[in-house]
Amino acid sequence: MRLLIILAQYHPALNPNVYRWRAIATHWIAQGHEVHVLCTKRSGLPDEAVLEGVQIHRAGQNSLLDWFYNLLYITRRRGEAGGDLPSRHGALRKGLEKLVDIGWRSLYWPDGRCLWHRPGKKRALHLLKTYPFDGMISVGAPFTAHLIGLACKRSDKRLKWLVDIEDPFAFVDAYFINNRLLYRRLNFRAEAAVLEAADAIAVTVDTAKETYGHYFPGIETNVTVVPPLFDPTLVAAPDFDGFEPGCIHLSYLGAFYAPIRTPDAALKLLNLLLERHPEFQPRLRIHFFGEIEYAVKAAFEQYPRLLPNLHLHGLVEREQVAAAMANTTFLLNIGNTTTYNLPSKSADYLASGKPVIHLSASEPDTFVAFMADHPMLLSLKTEAIGAEATDLLAKFLADFENRQLSAEAIEARIKPYRAAQIAEAYLRMLE
Repeated sequence: MRLLIILAQYHPALNPNVYRWRAIATHWIAQGHEVHVLCTKRSGLPDEAVLEGVQIHRAGQNSLLDWFYNLLYITRRRGEAGGDLPSRHGALRKGLEKLVDIGWRSLYWPDGRCLWHRPGKKRALHLLKTYPFDGMISVGAPFTAHLIGLACKRSDKRLKWLVDIEDPFAFVDAYFINNRLLYRRLNFRAEAAVLEAADAIAVTVDTAKETYGHYFPGIETNVTVVPPLFDPTLVAAPDFDGFEPGCIHLSYLGAFYAPIRTPDAALKLLNLLLERHPEFQPRLRIHFFGEIEYAVKAAFEQYPRLLPNLHLHGLVEREQVAAAMANTTFLLNIGNTTTYNLPSKSADYLASGKPVIHLSASEPDTFVAFMADHPMLLSLKTEAIGAEATDLLAKFLADFENRQLSAEAIEARIKPYRAAQIAEAYLRMLE
């Protein structure tokens, strides 16, 4: 099959959508399919290129900030390894952010990737004339990707179109997408048009399918749940230099998305742990891997007791993530406040075989449901962080230090989430 994937960013950007769809695209290439990716521009990279057999076409800007990066040929940038660090966010940057909030973010539609819409649509329609695609997948967020897909579907109604919803759009009110006071009705009309035109729709969790059925009655019959993908690059890796031997290493891998996922509850819990159980102070090392925006960084500064034990690594290459996951003692997961999102790293955490400490912020909790009968999972409610939760954590750390699931147990649990199974599920939907 000849396939087109419409995706806001691709390599070298590091985010869950890139990890997922790069793994799927390269799997399809290995199977003999022809795969094209339409994404946004990046200074220093050609608009047309081939990476791992995937034909990449770049058009338009990913965001206003990325337009600025590209204009000035800035190499250290948000969303890439070693890029936009919180320490670089001075008074000028904060002032500019506030101006952008008041002006640009209050007016754009449908989302911050709207600069991509017109050039992306133009390029996509040109690609349709050049290549007779058998199937097309648009990946959102951002919703702009689905608008480009809708234009392609209207241009060629025979083209099979799969709408992959990693993050919902119209009914989301837990975090900012656009100015709902201005655009709420338009948001619902636009998403309804996309859902009705799509040949197939994918979401990552059952609760998302149920929520779509509530807001768009009847559409759930065309929705299939395709779960998170285990990133095949997160396999056996060399030792991680940042981990001292003989210590208890607790690692969080991923981003924060205020207000639905913040580090506050985790920091409060760990601060209480060192207060009530000072024996952990000399040995506990707390690692955060992933981008931390300046607004979130302030939370870390509220707990001076933790500062000697904290290590903020920022966004790092996947090889370093793999090494950290392989060599950490415990994994930390912080749940979303929403019930229709499942963190993309869930499958990676499951595949690690490591003990997991989870802070649950919703009911039902999609991560708890995903981990199911995991024998080394401690789940604590964020609203119940106190002495009892702290003592449970201390006991868990003592009981499960240096424990790991067997290779056989890991394989049995992770098999449904490997790239081959996920890629095949998408192909069945297109066929």
